Amino acid sequence: MRRLPLSLAFPLVLVACLSVASSGCGRGEAGPKKETTKVETVEVTELVPRVLVDVVSLTGQLEAEASVVVRPETDGVVASIEFVEGEPIAKGEVLLTLKDEMQRARVAEARAELRLAQQVFDRESKLQRRDASSLARI
Repeated sequence: MRRLPLSLAFPLVLVACLSVASSGCGRGEAGPKKETTKVETVEVTELVPRVLVDVVSLTGQLEAEASVVVRPETDGVVASIEFVEGEPIAKGEVLLTLKDEMQRARVAEARAELRLAQQVFDRESKLQRRDASSLARI
């Protein structure tokens, strides 16, 4: 590789710089440029890493696609809830169980009255067969 003498290299660099400067680095404006200095106010803030939390507060109204009216077949006090809120349920699935002590007592009482009525009927039937009782009592 050949080296240029310093006396030749300096003028070449000077000519290259002048040609670039005179070619118009501006926007094609002719003539001398007015130099204006504009002072801008700058606000400086120190950047600190932190967690970004997106929070949106909305007001609205939700409307279900389908609604169901649940009606009890009998009165009672709820003993337990057999479903999880928001989970789907199937037709015929047990949703609630009621306290059934009162109903069980009524069933036992009705069975006792049935046994007593059956005993009275059997006794009256025997008496009727022997002609010892009137038909009106049966």
